[in-house]
Amino acid sequence: LAQLIVGLGLNVYFIAFRHMGVLGFLLSSLITNVLASAVLLIHTISDIGFAVSIPKTRQMLGYGVPFIFSGLGHFILNSGDRYFLNAFVGLTAVGIYALGYRFGFMINMLAVSPFIQMWDSQMFIIEKEPNARAIYVRLFEYFAALVLLAVLGLSIFIKDVLRVLASPEYFAAYTIVPIVALAYMFNGWAQYFRVGMLLTRRTRSIATIMVGTGIVTLILYALLIRSFHIMGAAVATLLSFIFMMVWTYVASQRLYPLPYDLRRIGSVLGIGAFCYAIAWGADRFLGGFTPLGYLLRALALAAYLPALVYTGFFAGEGIRRLSDLPAGIRRIARGEEAP
Repeated sequence: LAQLIVGLGLNVYFIAFRHMGVLGFLLSSLITNVLASAVLLIHTISDIGFAVSIPKTRQMLGYGVPFIFSGLGHFILNSGDRYFLNAFVGLTAVGIYALGYRFGFMINMLAVSPFIQMWDSQMFIIEKEPNARAIYVRLFEYFAALVLLAVLGLSIFIKDVLRVLASPEYFAAYTIVPIVALAYMFNGWAQYFRVGMLLTRRTRSIATIMVGTGIVTLILYALLIRSFHIMGAAVATLLSFIFMMVWTYVASQRLYPLPYDLRRIGSVLGIGAFCYAIAWGADRFLGGFTPLGYLLRALALAAYLPALVYTGFFAGEGIRRLSDLPAGIRRIARGEEAP
């Protein structure tokens, strides 16, 4: 909150009063992050002191350095498409695509990243449990199902959101939002599948996967964006994340096999696809902005969780009704058996 307040205040000062434009925004970000880092550093040193351990430093560098190369791959996946769009199509397409991409990226910001930030440390605690592998699998299934629910909600109602927020020339951005949202769902799945590489400290495999995925992504951008413009960029992003997810799954399973039930995961995708198909049909044949169209789209989204319960997705955890769902998630997170 302090960072937000200071950042907004500096933005207003540099941009509105000093008229520094983009430079003012960058300077505001620099000052805000330097201040936040200084405060956290002082707090940490005062709390635990300061000392250097050479063996621990080597161990941490060996574990962490590969993530630098992983970051390069993520940069290509997250931002490289704009350069190709600008070169092949023009800045107008970049603007439309960037707006749609921003909404699709919300899945990563609101549903994937908060969980992964917690999970990257929590997985090492669960490792000590006697039934750790079963917990890893069940938590992934819950994570996959709930992220797909967020993707459905965004994809079904994005036209209504952009109708209010975007000017007419940018309304076409809605077409890529479901594709980008789905891409970041698979990105979240891929980050979860890294559990085997993280537990065995084989982080070099993550770097290899991300660099390889970055190369594949550049090829897809070059092939698809020239012909299909913003839709080609969105599809290339989706295919790249699927490629990364599959490679991560295979590599991680070799290091630390987990008994994932691919049929259960497939049932989640199937139910989600069916609900979206109903919503798409309502929008296509009844009109997206008609009362009946709104009703059917809302019902399609509302049917997702009951469909999971009805098909027995949660049965193994003793969940027979929607009202049992919160308690079931807490029970699995604690590693308890179903009643």
